[in-house]
Amino acid sequence: MRIKFRAWDFERTRYWYPCRNWPDRAALDDGNVMVKGAERFFEEPNQYVLEQYTGLKDSKGVEIYEGDVLREDDVNSVVRWENGTWVSEWRVRDYRSYDKNGELDTWILETEPLALCLDGEVIGNIHQNPDLIG
Repeated sequence: MRIKFRAWDFERTRYWYPCRNWPDRAALDDGNVMVKGAERFFEEPNQYVLEQYTGLKDSKGVEIYEGDVLREDDVNSVVRWENGTWVSEWRVRDYRSYDKNGELDTWILETEPLALCLDGEVIGNIHQNPDLIG
């Protein structure tokens, strides 16, 4: 598997794909993504966030990256790295917790190994589609 990253650009509100946008100039150097001749993209460290390709594809053959939102069985989940593995994380109601009006008050996070969620499909990501994760 080839190690690939994408970079979310907060200022331009778009993704950069170093291996796709500059295939002959992108490289991995001591854990850092280096794009030769494109230093301007990484001058402001808070302007970008790097997200790694998981090495897996969804049910339609779309590459799954960290930060993607997956939909499977009417549940939306977020792909992230946890304890040395890729996981799919979603929110569920904690039916043991109520507010002062008797309404459900608490959400808890559930996770599952990403390899078990490949029947789903990528429907967006946490930057461009925050509404998909509630």
